Amino acid sequence: MHFYCICGKRITDQTDFLSYKAHVLPDQDYEDFWNGIDQLVDDETMNHREKENIRFSCSSMGRYMYQCPECGRVILEDIEDNSKLHFFKPESAVVSKKLLVSEKGKQWKGLLHAEWNDEKPDWREHKGYIMPGCNLEYDNTEFDDKESFMERYYEIFEDMVSKGIIRSAMMRVNNERIHIWRSDEN
Repeated sequence: MHFYCICGKRITDQTDFLSYKAHVLPDQDYEDFWNGIDQLVDDETMNHREKENIRFSCSSMGRYMYQCPECGRVILEDIEDNSKLHFFKPESAVVSKKLLVSEKGKQWKGLLHAEWNDEKPDWREHKGYIMPGCNLEYDNTEFDDKESFMERYYEIFEDMVSKGIIRSAMMRVNNERIHIWRSDEN
C-alpha cells in the first residue's frame, strides 16, 4: 500500500519495521489485548489454530498510525473504514519527525536490503538502490554503476554490523540473491 501525505510526500507501507509507522491500541481494548496475550502464554493445552485465532483477534484491535517523514503530519487510519485516513498537522513547524521510532532509537536493530537490475525498470530512477532500514541516515544509496553499488552495500553492511544495529541483510542482483545474512541475536 502507498498513499500521499497532504504535503505531497509518498508514504509506502510494503514491509515490516517501518520507522514512520505504529500500531495504535485504543485504551478501551488495552485490557482485552493483554488478556489475550496472557491466554496464549498460559494455556499449554491450546492447539496452533486456537492460538492463531487469539493472535488475529488481538492484532485486529488496533489501527495504523503513520508520521510523514517530510512534514511531520500524523496520519491515523479510521477504525470503522481502514481505507480512510485522517491527517493531523503539527501546531509548530519545528516537530520531531521520529515520533514513531523504537524506544531503542539509533540502537534499534534493523534490516539492510539492496537491489540491482542491469535493465533499469521503467518505474525506477536508477539501476540499483540500497535501503538501510535502521534509525541512522546513510547517504549515497542510489546507483547506476554496479561496482559502486556493491562496494557501498558492503560498506553500509559492515558499519551496521560494527554498530550492532542489524538483524538481517540481503542483496539481490538481477533477482538473484547474492548476499544473505541473519543475526543470531534477534
